[in-house]
Amino acid sequence: MENIPDILTEIYNNLPAHRSNIDELQSIWNDYLHLLKTQFPEISIDHDGDTVCLGELSPGCLLCKNGEWDCSFITPACNLNCEFCISPFVSHSHIPISAYGKTIEGMITNYKKIGIKGISFSGGEPFLNFMEILTRLQTLKQALPDTYYWLYTNGMLVTKAQIDILADSGIDEIRYNTAATGYNDKKILRIMEYSAQKIANVTVEIPLILRDKETLGSAIPDYSSAGVQYLNLHELMKEDNTPSQQLNNENFKKFIFEDGHATEISLDSKFLINEIISKMTESKIEISLNFCSTINKLRQIRKRRANMIQLLKNSHEKIMEEEYLETVFIFQDRDAYQFIHPDLWQSDQTNYKNYSAIRLKKIAPLAVFDRARYISAQKL
Repeated sequence: MENIPDILTEIYNNLPAHRSNIDELQSIWNDYLHLLKTQFPEISIDHDGDTVCLGELSPGCLLCKNGEWDCSFITPACNLNCEFCISPFVSHSHIPISAYGKTIEGMITNYKKIGIKGISFSGGEPFLNFMEILTRLQTLKQALPDTYYWLYTNGMLVTKAQIDILADSGIDEIRYNTAATGYNDKKILRIMEYSAQKIANVTVEIPLILRDKETLGSAIPDYSSAGVQYLNLHELMKEDNTPSQQLNNENFKKFIFEDGHATEISLDSKFLINEIISKMTESKIEISLNFCSTINKLRQIRKRRANMIQLLKNSHEKIMEEEYLETVFIFQDRDAYQFIHPDLWQSDQTNYKNYSAIRLKKIAPLAVFDRARYISAQKL
C-alpha cells in the first residue's frame, strides 16, 4: 500500500508471525482438572481453574497470584548448572534487577504506585552475593516495612549464620529448590530444618521431573520432618537460550503465547501431582501442596501486565480485558497521522471521514523498560 506512514508499516511487520495455541493448552488443562477433582475431591481448585492446591497457599504465593508481587534479581550467576533451569543465558553485567525498574529507587517508586505487597529475591543463586541480599532487603524494608519478603536458593551455599542474619533482618520465607541437589541431600535437609526454626515459612519449590518421581516421593517425608510447610510444584518446561533446551526425555509440546513467545511444556509431568498427593495422603503428611502450573503462570503474567498498564498507558489507549490496550491509528498519507482513543473514534467519526483508520491492539509488556507488542491490526 502506498502512502502508509512508516510507523504503521513497522507495526505490521512486527505482528506475531505465528498464531497462539494457548486455547489448546487450556483445553488440555481443563481435562486434567476434571481427572484431578474426580480422583481427589478434597483438592481446592480456585480462580476458574488457575489455582490448584491441597492445604493452604504460602503468603508469597497468594500475593503472586494476585499480581501484588515482584521478583528482585540478585545475580544471574549460579554455582550449579541444572538441566531443567529456564533462566536465560545472559551477560552478568546486563541483567535488570527487577521488572519494575533498573534501580532500587525506581523499583520503590513503582511499587508504591501499584501497591506491591510482596518481594522475592532470586537469581541465579542469590547466596553468591549474600551482602547484596542484605543490602537490598534492608533498603526495601526501610521504604516498605509492611511488605512480605522471601528468598529462593538451591541451598548449597547457605550457612546457619546467614539464616540467623536473614531472620534478624526480617525475611519472611525461604524457598529451597531441592531438585538442584538430588532432592534429599543431607546438608540441605539440615539447613532447611535450621531455617524452619528461625524463619516463619519454609518452602520446597521444584519442577516436576517424571524420572525423579521415586526419589522425590521418598524425600517428601524428610521435608515434613525438617519443618517444611509448603511444597510448590511446577510443570516441567524448556525454553530456548536456557540450560533446559537440552531436555529431550519428556513428552514436550510447543505452545505459543499471544505475544509470540514460544515455550515447550511436558504434557505428562503434571500427572506426577496425582502420585504425590496419593503418597502424602497415605503417609498423612500435612505439607501444603501448590501446583504452580503453566496455566497458573499465565494468571501471574496477566496480573503483571495489568500492573504495567497502570504505569505505561498512553492517553490515546483504552484498557481491554485487564492486559490489553487498544487504540485507533488514523492517517491521510505518510506524513499526516495520529493515534486517537477508540471511544473518540466511535463517538465522532465524522471529524475523521477523510482518514483511513486502523484499530490496533497490543498486549502490555512484562517490564517497565520493555515495549508493549502489537498483536492485531484491523482496518475500520
